[in-house]
Amino acid sequence: AFPLWLSADPELMYGGWHWIAAFEIAAILAFVAIFARSRAWRLSAAGLLCCPILGALVVLVAEPVFEYRAYVMGLGVALTAGTLCDAAWRRWGTVALASSSIAVLALSLMTMHRNDLWKHPIPLWEDAHAKSPTKKRPVLNLSAQYLLTGRKLAAENILLESLKVHPGFRAAHVNLAAVYIERGD
Repeated sequence: AFPLWLSADPELMYGGWHWIAAFEIAAILAFVAIFARSRAWRLSAAGLLCCPILGALVVLVAEPVFEYRAYVMGLGVALTAGTLCDAAWRRWGTVALASSSIAVLALSLMTMHRNDLWKHPIPLWEDAHAKSPTKKRPVLNLSAQYLLTGRKLAAENILLESLKVHPGFRAAHVNLAAVYIERGD
């Protein structure tokens, strides 16, 4: 589902080539932020250092996708976007204004779609499960929501599917027992 890669339970993989790349990018941006002659380049590099994408790659945070953390790092995105828009306005004028307006409209539509998805728990956890089918938390939360809304068969199916992948998953066994108790089995 859209927006891509945004999930209530993100896949976090520590180590590997993307960590090395993230540190290299951070080092380059820090160098530019300190030594660039242009004020716009320094501000842009400093802003990108605070960017949530880079922060999610570099900082060891359990759940970097959640918005309360993205708001803090979003200051870097705002600073960078403002600097780039100012530079584009000076160079291209109304073309830059039109491009910026289109980008703001597209991001606004993406935000509205995301808010609709995250408004209700079942679509939220269905989306998280679709994006990370082997993760345990989306299975537990989705099965619990199915059970709360009376969809016992759906809860049972998703729990049995999860137990095929993770046979020792105790919480799934507990939720499956709750499904059987609700059904009277």
